[in-house]
Amino acid sequence: MKTNLYPYHFSLDNISNGDVMNKNEETGPAAGGSGPGLLPLVVVAIVVAAAVGGFIAYQEFLRPDPNRVTATITVDYGNGTALTDEITCNNNTPLGLLREFVGEDNIEENGGYVTAINNIYTKDDVPGLEGGEDRFWLFYVNGIMPLESAAVHEVVDGDVVEFRFDLSPW
Repeated sequence: MKTNLYPYHFSLDNISNGDVMNKNEETGPAAGGSGPGLLPLVVVAIVVAAAVGGFIAYQEFLRPDPNRVTATITVDYGNGTALTDEITCNNNTPLGLLREFVGEDNIEENGGYVTAINNIYTKDDVPGLEGGEDRFWLFYVNGIMPLESAAVHEVVDGDVVEFRFDLSPW
């Protein structure tokens, strides 16, 4: 015989009919009683776990890396010598591509503007340019000189980035 821990159970259905349950009547899911049970809680837990798992998978594996870019880069020394390559870089700025191409230690810059590449600071550092007009490191993206520094201009896949040791256009 089952012992009931709560000797007096009242059901709202029975009370509205004027009946009151006897303390010996069984209630609960085993006796066909009402109650939400565990199923809704299990369903909610599965939905939450799937949502969290999906979010983590997107963040870690599926989301494209917004900074990763593949572009062609050229360093033109202004004397007929130019180095060109297509590279993939984790920094989608012209300066990021240049750092990947020639190495961090081979660049000097001030505020995102390149002042030297491979120890080329002035026209006197380049054979064939000595004694001419002053030259500067200028950069172009797809043939256009952006009006912002090489550290902030955004490069997209397929762009052509050029750093030219050139005469000032101004």
